[in-house]
Amino acid sequence: MNTNHKDKTKVSYLILDFNRPEEGELLLTSLQSLARHPKEVVYLCNGGNSSYAIDFYNRGLIDTLIIKKDGDGGGFGQTDLWRYCKTKYAFFLQVDHILVSEIKQETINYFIDLLENKSFKCIDLNGDQSNKGGWTDRAHFMSSEFFNSLAPFPNGGPGTENEGFFWNEEYLGNTFANNGFKIAHISPLFFRDCGKWSVRQAGDGLYKYRCDTKNLYVLGKPTYRTEVFPPFNDSEWELAINGNWPKDGMVPKQWEKNSFIYWAERDRAPVNEIAAKHLVQ
Repeated sequence: MNTNHKDKTKVSYLILDFNRPEEGELLLTSLQSLARHPKEVVYLCNGGNSSYAIDFYNRGLIDTLIIKKDGDGGGFGQTDLWRYCKTKYAFFLQVDHILVSEIKQETINYFIDLLENKSFKCIDLNGDQSNKGGWTDRAHFMSSEFFNSLAPFPNGGPGTENEGFFWNEEYLGNTFANNGFKIAHISPLFFRDCGKWSVRQAGDGLYKYRCDTKNLYVLGKPTYRTEVFPPFNDSEWELAINGNWPKDGMVPKQWEKNSFIYWAERDRAPVNEIAAKHLVQ
């Protein structure tokens, strides 16, 4: 980590992405419009297609672009971003977030005051998605030095290399709870989720699924079975490996009990014009 940034007022937006061009553009354009303070936008393309991220960089939406040819999962992507961070404070964002409330320097000063003078270790900007006041990997603001001090991380998470590892999110949740680290849950929300879709690689297969209905698509045909993800039974694996998975998608049997319709009321933030056009209904 290098925090010797020339502009001491600057903070970073650390964005973790894997094959999410539409969500990436929505997030980056919302930052361009509503993050009105000195900032460095750092975008990590964690494997998969990177051509759209290069386009984002060329359009001036990204200050620093990190491309990993072979993605090694969300856990390593998260800790890579924080280790790279050159500013003292940073926002960590999954690519399916969108900024819906203006952030000015006064806002940044308030967040820093909470961390430096009010004994908070993390500013939650996505509405306590744990529903218990605890840690989640959704949008938050932290000291880069503090985050990196919590290493070594297990680096588990969604992705090809670390499905069987202990997930960073659970590790951090336990670390915060066991040490009494305080999290400030800010309302109204600054970020909200546009996470209708998830794209994941497992083995040599590539999959896309809806987070609400659980409808899954096979983008890249697998040649062998993998553990943990996708949650296929024997007949579903046979369909996928033989190239017969329905082109219009299908809900895996194991996910049927979790299939639901997304409702946006959970996010309580006022919706600006940019976000209103792109909310998942």
